[in-house]
Amino acid sequence: MKVTVLGIARSGLSAAKAALRLGYDVFISDIGKPDNIYLKELEKLHISFETDGHSSSVYDSDLIVVSPGIPINAEVIKKAYSNGIEVIGEIEFAYRHLNVPLIAITGTNGKTTTTTLIYNMLKNSGINVLIGGNIAPGIPLSSFIGQDKNINFIVAEISTFQLETIKRFNPIISVLTNITPDHIDRHITMDRYIKLKMRIFENHSKNDISIFNDTDFNTRKYQFMIKGKVYRFSLRNRDIKGTYIKGGKIYFYDDETYNELFDVSDIKFIGKHNIENVLAASCATVLAGGNVESIRETIKLTNSIPHRLEYLGSVNGIHFYNNSMCTNPVAFKSSLESLSNKNIILIAGGREKDTGLGEMGKSIVEHTKYTVLIGELKDKLEKEIIKYGYKNYSKTDDFEEAVCIAFKHANKDEVILLSPGAASFDMFKNFEDRGDQFKNIFKRMKEDNES
Repeated sequence: MKVTVLGIARSGLSAAKAALRLGYDVFISDIGKPDNIYLKELEKLHISFETDGHSSSVYDSDLIVVSPGIPINAEVIKKAYSNGIEVIGEIEFAYRHLNVPLIAITGTNGKTTTTTLIYNMLKNSGINVLIGGNIAPGIPLSSFIGQDKNINFIVAEISTFQLETIKRFNPIISVLTNITPDHIDRHITMDRYIKLKMRIFENHSKNDISIFNDTDFNTRKYQFMIKGKVYRFSLRNRDIKGTYIKGGKIYFYDDETYNELFDVSDIKFIGKHNIENVLAASCATVLAGGNVESIRETIKLTNSIPHRLEYLGSVNGIHFYNNSMCTNPVAFKSSLESLSNKNIILIAGGREKDTGLGEMGKSIVEHTKYTVLIGELKDKLEKEIIKYGYKNYSKTDDFEEAVCIAFKHANKDEVILLSPGAASFDMFKNFEDRGDQFKNIFKRMKEDNES
């Protein structure tokens, strides 16, 4: 069988290597100039490849596996369809060759936190589990093909880009955290974006488990698309099958059986959105066979997830939080509300994803003492905050300078918060690079002030 993989990066390389292990004739193609580290590995494995464009060799195949960064309306994919070649994504390719049940998590916000919690809760329950998918820094599911012996579950974060190309992909437990505007630059309309998110439930049978946020407007509006056994999580509604809060405690309810899981006060995360993530993770873990004691201990021991309201420490009594994963207006608003009891010196801006600014300007005015605007969005954000008469701000395209400006305007017991509310690609490789640079600047500041 001949397999062509489109995209020479982490996902594409993993799919190509897995296809090679399976005995397929593999070819990999990229329209650009991939990192040399990937090309060297392909050469070492004797996998044929091409760069700087897709030749006719792409279509000399029985199957095309496409990386999630390539939109399905790309010319190369249109031509593959017209040639009658089956086109699937990397997670679909992996699903067809894995022998382990999947627990999959998608949503606009909270995917990584929820995925990480489920993985840790199950692992601490003594269950053999792997973690992968879209979760940073990226662990493609195809990397587990042939490596899944004696594993009970794979917990996978799944993006909308990945759900675009599924066919048979069907986790035994699917979790949808929430749906708010994001990636409209790729998906064009909100309706299409929502329907892509709902595809995580598309292939469920009556015995598969579907978990979703009972208070999320968009999910409830499209819940007619949800299949399988339905469970919900909610900060408010107690009349549900799933997880909810009552009297300062979190409960799981299923078929008239109530289980008290832990106290809300055990949660170390900041923000009500993170309490929702905990509710989602706890529900999935209970249904996957995790034990209550391990769930409780995991919650008590988890303070933050990298790049998600991650507390870095303090310099001269000024507290630093890295929230680089905040890439859309809804996450932005939640982040500021989570720290609204403190004076916030904010660093915000980046590349817009055609979502509009939402309430970003209003949130800045309501919750911050001072703001440093960066990146492509800085001028647009400036116009927004000026409407409210907000004057406590600076603009810069130098990231280290932005952190230094924030530090000059902060006093003891105040917070410097990196919470961009936009994509990172104008100034950084990705949101991890943005957060890591912020951490490195913090580290240098701490060392300089302590020496």
